[in-house]
Amino acid sequence: MAKVAIDRSDGPMESFWAQQFVTSDLLDYVASRANSLKSIRLIACLYISDMSLVKVADKCPLLEEMECSYHKRPAEFFRDVGNVRPELKRLRIHVDEWKNEDAFAIAESLHELRLLQLAGNSLTNKGLYAILEGSPHLECLDISECSNLRVGNELRA
Repeated sequence: MAKVAIDRSDGPMESFWAQQFVTSDLLDYVASRANSLKSIRLIACLYISDMSLVKVADKCPLLEEMECSYHKRPAEFFRDVGNVRPELKRLRIHVDEWKNEDAFAIAESLHELRLLQLAGNSLTNKGLYAILEGSPHLECLDISECSNLRVGNELRA
């Protein structure tokens, strides 16, 4: 059904949002037919490889927004996305397992972010400071329910 919808868009599809059913094969299909894609949001999609998602970012030059929630991605994934789509504007990630290495990868490779949503994970102050330093254009940062953060006056400033 998703392939039929993609085919009916006949190329100018701007958004692809899905939960759970997406596979790497379907992502490859999206990448080959949706060169106008601006937003991809994948929630709890357990059957996709990191490389398939990076391929979508690489093949879609207008891509501005990516969400990959409820399935852990390694730090290298964020570096790879930053290598092929450094101008990404919005990134949403909701996972319980989080390491500072992930934050460092985002800070190193995605300098043009305007929105970063990291709600509900174990981000620490060290990772947060790296993101703040590495993303100078950040306008919106959602760190709600990040229980390992210690927000003091310095961080508030």
